[in-house]
Amino acid sequence: MVGFLIWDFDGTLGCREGLWSSALLTVLEARGGHPGFDAQRLRAELRAGFPWHTPEAPHAQLSSPELWWEALSPVFVRAFEAGGLDPTTSRTLASRVREVYTDPNYWRLFDDTLSALQMLSSRGWTHLVLSNHVPEVARIIDALGLGD
Repeated sequence: MVGFLIWDFDGTLGCREGLWSSALLTVLEARGGHPGFDAQRLRAELRAGFPWHTPEAPHAQLSSPELWWEALSPVFVRAFEAGGLDPTTSRTLASRVREVYTDPNYWRLFDDTLSALQMLSSRGWTHLVLSNHVPEVARIIDALGLGD
């Protein structure tokens, strides 16, 4: 073994097309959409409120997946409301974002991910993922064939 290579996941090894806004819009579409919904305002609202937007602040309160997603719920509610939904509908839809965002079917590896990792492994490197991604990142990584 040569040593360890530490990778981030999202945007480095793989990605989810459309990121967070796509997940919220998928949730909205599954509900039947909403005439006049402003997707641009939804996207703009998602530019703040996530833990990585304040890296200087500790996030010890996000110590379980449930607490992590609970903390993000207001971000999703605000985004749906910015797009034109009422508060009750926004809260209902926000509760469905976790299921859609973490669904491995929406994720893909970059075209060169497997070949690059295999080549480096053949030279003795061991790969580790260190990420501030969603709590379910290990499940997504496993589903994409990168586990162990």
